Amino acid sequence: MALKRLKKEWEDIINDPPQFCKPDSENGESLHRNVTIMGPSESPYTGNALSLRIEVPTDYPFVPPEFFFTPPIFHPNITHYKTSVGIHRI
Repeated sequence: MALKRLKKEWEDIINDPPQFCKPDSENGESLHRNVTIMGPSESPYTGNALSLRIEVPTDYPFVPPEFFFTPPIFHPNITHYKTSVGIHRI
């Protein structure tokens, strides 16, 4: 169920990506995806491209995906021990 739903959601994101976001267009049967986020203007990340790896659990959508910056970045809302984004802070 997770792969079927993820494939549909990923196609929607590729067809209409969020602002400042460029998803990889890989179209495989994978629970791991990559996204590039462009730093918004007037921020410390202006002109930078941040790589993000998304790991979706097999029991998605009942368990949320995890997001990891690659390479790790420093930000107060990101845990340092595994560079994952605190979903409750988004």
